[in-house]
Amino acid sequence: MSYSFKVRSRKNPRDLAAPPKYYAQVVYTGKKGLKSLSERIAHSSTMSEADIYGVLIALTHEIAESLKEGSIVELGDLCSFYPALQSDGADTAEAFSASTYVKRKGVNVRASRSLTSKLAEVSLRKLNGTNGS
Repeated sequence: MSYSFKVRSRKNPRDLAAPPKYYAQVVYTGKKGLKSLSERIAHSSTMSEADIYGVLIALTHEIAESLKEGSIVELGDLCSFYPALQSDGADTAEAFSASTYVKRKGVNVRASRSLTSKLAEVSLRKLNGTNGS
């Protein structure tokens, strides 16, 4: 298996006068949703596609509920989900108000070391051409 990538030029947002640099960008081959993952898992399992799909849907609901409670959700050798906030800074702790300074509530996802090490084995394939955008 390999990642295909194109080379893209990017300007430095901190120095727009600087010449652009070129970076690798993965070319995606498509998307896999819960339905297609359920089908694939069912082929290597004694469980039906519907059973697996139901479990995956329930898992997504449980992850959301656990994050709402402020918990970190660890999915073994897959990843961990962390509740996250993005805020502006206040001059003092007393002046900080969530309604004024918190700009976004979200989720951070961190791949496990096991998953990351498996991806280190992926080869790379450069596609022809570059794109300046």
